[in-house]
Amino acid sequence: MKIVMILIVLFFLITACVNTGKVVDDFNVCEDSDGLDEFTRGEVIFSDSGLIYKFEDECVTTRRVKEAVCNNGAADFEYIACPGNARCRFGKCRYAPS
Repeated sequence: MKIVMILIVLFFLITACVNTGKVVDDFNVCEDSDGLDEFTRGEVIFSDSGLIYKFEDECVTTRRVKEAVCNNGAADFEYIACPGNARCRFGKCRYAPS
């Protein structure tokens, strides 16, 4: 009987860990590492029904950042223009060295 219970628990753990190997609660959780900061390459960790998703900030053009954000507890994206003469590289706006 103990073996059957262990197998059932393992089955549920394995099915809950399909996406990333981590287990979370059934409610949604959204965490943003940098908010709306276009000068920091951040990430959003979002969980939904036991699966964990990771979204990273990325450059969509040389002058625009696709910023991953949390919006009312869910993952979302904002497009932010790099200010002044800053250019987007590696998911964040950067000024050229002087």
